Amino acid sequence: MKKTIFFTLLVLFTSCKVKQTAIAPTISTQPTSINSFCQEIQKNEPSFNTVDIKKITIRANINKQENYLSGSIKIQADSFIFISLQPLPGFEMFRIEFYPEKFRFFDKMNRKYFEATYEYIERTTQIPLQYNNLEDLFSRKLFVLGRNLESISFNSIFSLNTQNGLVLASQSADGRIQQDIKVSPELLIENIKMSQYLKGNSLSANYLGNFSNKNPFPEKITISMTIFNSFSAEIEMDFQKPIFDKSLNEKPTILDRYTRVPLNDLFKK
Repeated sequence: MKKTIFFTLLVLFTSCKVKQTAIAPTISTQPTSINSFCQEIQKNEPSFNTVDIKKITIRANINKQENYLSGSIKIQADSFIFISLQPLPGFEMFRIEFYPEKFRFFDKMNRKYFEATYEYIERTTQIPLQYNNLEDLFSRKLFVLGRNLESISFNSIFSLNTQNGLVLASQSADGRIQQDIKVSPELLIENIKMSQYLKGNSLSANYLGNFSNKNPFPEKITISMTIFNSFSAEIEMDFQKPIFDKSLNEKPTILDRYTRVPLNDLFKK
């Protein structure tokens, strides 16, 4: 079951983005432009250089089978995300390392690892993934699928009125994939959902718990995924006392201690 959880996390973290092209905006009546509205949302985003979450508790419900484990997450902005998964306190069984140009998954018990660039995801799933999207997803930041909001205009986004806030929506050029971001009246991101209509796939992140006005980093994240209507998973992560902007002593895993294997072999005993 531990390896099932690890594989589920692997899938969740490598199947959630698609490259965008601008579409004609459909803007409902708003007091400000979509561009200005998005900029106001960004003012409420957490700002940090580093995040050290020494303990996270994880509840995993995979095809209605529930399990628990703990772990830790370390983020160096624009540099790396390290995720440690521990079935027992202090015992690291699996490790995930994301870098801007590549990612690695380690089975530390069996001394094996898988490594690939993000082009691997595009070749195998036809869904390009960018490193900065992962940082934004964990941090409760606004992003457009496959794009960096700092370098584009917001004309690929259109807004939809809801009873308790707004939904910002964007689509891939062929219309197969849509991203919906629910924003509260206080201009905080509550939910991000990505849907692939033709294949019935969906991935969503819900942000729960309290937050600090000084740094509204999420306290809890629930990531839900459905694949081909035959697989479902819900991973709830409780972040306990994140520490911001302190030097991280974490270093990449030394590769000469491990054997590089194809992805499928990573989960074989």
